[in-house]
Amino acid sequence: MKSRKKLISFFAGLSLALFLLCSSIIFSLNFKPLYSFDVDNLNISAEVNMPKEKILKNYDILIDYLSPFNKKNLEFKDFPMSQEGRVHFIDVKNLFNKISFLWVITFALSLITIAYLLKIKDFSFLKYSYSMLIMIPLLLFIPFVISFDKTFTKFHEIFFSNDYWLFDPVKDPIINVLPEKFFLHEAILILFIMCIFSLVLFFIHKSKKRK
Repeated sequence: MKSRKKLISFFAGLSLALFLLCSSIIFSLNFKPLYSFDVDNLNISAEVNMPKEKILKNYDILIDYLSPFNKKNLEFKDFPMSQEGRVHFIDVKNLFNKISFLWVITFALSLITIAYLLKIKDFSFLKYSYSMLIMIPLLLFIPFVISFDKTFTKFHEIFFSNDYWLFDPVKDPIINVLPEKFFLHEAILILFIMCIFSLVLFFIHKSKKRK
């Protein structure tokens, strides 16, 4: 009985950690103010000789396209797109669809398992969850500091089965308004949110242990 409860607690912690990881990614993807800030911060308008308003409209089109509820084809207003570029954005959308699916599944699993554990006043799942959540930022911190460029490349090699992510700026000028530093900022935001979630769960677990 004790080992069964421990297994459920671990599974609940894992489900909650995955749910919060997916939540961090989904929130960061849809947090458009970060890109708006980076258009100014990284001088993107000057680099591509295009007004900020136009750049933001095209970015909005991309983010709306990546939504799992969007069934329309991707068509930028001010940027042409090669077949390779189109295929890559389809691959990106499929990846985010999988993340959204995992978000829903882990939410349901967390709800069921945590409801059971709260009923028997077992809060050990919180320890599993905050430990898993903090491990990812800690593990990624070193490769990020050493070389985000290599980490970024390795990410694409792992999650994509082709090299279409290596955009030709002539054929796919959209890449000129999506500099690597912006993706670094996105990654930092994701890891920061995960750290916040981990700290919140840590303090909740600590307060429950005192009672």
